[in-house]
Amino acid sequence: MLQPTFVKRHTRVVQFQQRLLKLMVPALALVICTMIVPPRATEASYVSPHWAGVSITVQTTLAPAGRTATIIYRFSPKFGGLAVRDVHVGFDGWQNARAVPATVLQYDLGGVAYGVTVAVPSGAQVIDYAFTDGARWDNNNGADYHAALAPWTPAWAGNLAPLSATAAPGATTEIGAQVYQPGVTDTLGGANFNDDLIAELWYSAGGAWQAAPMRFVRRDGNNHAYAAQLSIAGLPAGTAIRYTCRFSANSRATWRWCDSGDGTIIVR
Repeated sequence: MLQPTFVKRHTRVVQFQQRLLKLMVPALALVICTMIVPPRATEASYVSPHWAGVSITVQTTLAPAGRTATIIYRFSPKFGGLAVRDVHVGFDGWQNARAVPATVLQYDLGGVAYGVTVAVPSGAQVIDYAFTDGARWDNNNGADYHAALAPWTPAWAGNLAPLSATAAPGATTEIGAQVYQPGVTDTLGGANFNDDLIAELWYSAGGAWQAAPMRFVRRDGNNHAYAAQLSIAGLPAGTAIRYTCRFSANSRATWRWCDSGDGTIIVR
């Protein structure tokens, strides 16, 4: 018995729909699975310029025990940022590297700030650092962050003594001077206030100037006093020896000279 033409057409449509459904079901399942599977954690580096609200600052301070550096990482929740767990810190090319747990300094609608404070080794010039939340990193796209440690110079040096004197040939005269740094020399007693401090006596007997190291002597009021022995050996009578002192706390990058002017010793 022959089927009407419209029945044949209907049968073909049904068969086509069945084949199409077989093709669509796996694809639909794949889409659904993709939507419900949680994303995997990424180890990618995060660069702060990608987050418009991120700012990083390094503050160097001088404490009685030595220099410290405070690294502060701030970001605005509106623009995103890294919830910092640790700050990896090193000096001068990642020497003395270690992970330092971060402290929350601020957490409100205005933003989030994390910070660490670390001791700066004597003579260190650059601090190296990177941030992590335990899985992700903000490490300047793999280049890490680096900041020059702000050098400091003592606020004052003076009280050169004696300013004038006479000495016999072959004698030795003690030359003294004092140095002052707010929050340091006026709070610490008993020893050199910073391993970075270099104290020098400079003197000349009419020729080239020469330097001699000075030693810590005592705390004198708000100042620290240093001294050196100046030998008069081998100099004829009538020789004038000029001298002064200077102090540096940044590996001789900058100096604070005594403001007392030069002292003079006359060999009698």
